Amino acid sequence: NFVGVIDPGLPSWVRDDFDKTLGVIFSGLEARFGYGLPDRATVLFAYRGDDVQGFSNKGSALPGNVLALEAAGTALQQPSDEITDHFHFFFAHEAVHLFQAASGKRLGDQSSSWIHEGQANAIAYRLLVEQDMQSQTAYETRLAEAFNRCATELEGRALAETLSTGRIGAYDCGEVIAVASAAAMPNHNLFDLWAEMVAVGDDPNSYVADDYFAALESLDVEKDVVAQLRDLTQE
Repeated sequence: NFVGVIDPGLPSWVRDDFDKTLGVIFSGLEARFGYGLPDRATVLFAYRGDDVQGFSNKGSALPGNVLALEAAGTALQQPSDEITDHFHFFFAHEAVHLFQAASGKRLGDQSSSWIHEGQANAIAYRLLVEQDMQSQTAYETRLAEAFNRCATELEGRALAETLSTGRIGAYDCGEVIAVASAAAMPNHNLFDLWAEMVAVGDDPNSYVADDYFAALESLDVEKDVVAQLRDLTQE
């Protein structure tokens, strides 16, 4: 599912983990989504040296199935579990987006971005826990932090208002909604939810929030729970 291109200047403790990590992530997602990528992704990992104090990085998913990450800083001179966890999550989260797009539909409007980003967060972290790349305790701690950031962000305003002013609404609140959705499905998981959401929508090219809630109902989530989640995203 991918071709990795790694900067030879990266410290060996980062390079040595790269291929195995990506293999686990992409294979795990293919097995769980139930399909591979129609075109292999290109994963670029660049190094800008250690002129910067501490740790600096930036990354994104680019057109053409490209994931790019650039890292720099003195903190990379020595192995770091915290930095390793950061790299693992970045690649897992962005790889989820590639598999989401491979389903045949894309995000229909910005007001539904909590689906796109929240599901990517939730799936990525759960995959890392399943593969022993992050501890359950660490996951629960950061999920609680995401919940608290979301609750603070929603004080006095609707979720839609937060989506254009920062990352918390789409990422943290979206993840909380995804985890709540997973807990409400007695016989299904987030991968089933994604497949059902793509299947039930009328638009052949995109999905929106109404498709998400219709999918929850078709997967036997109690109607009052669906209503509460809808209120959370709209009121």
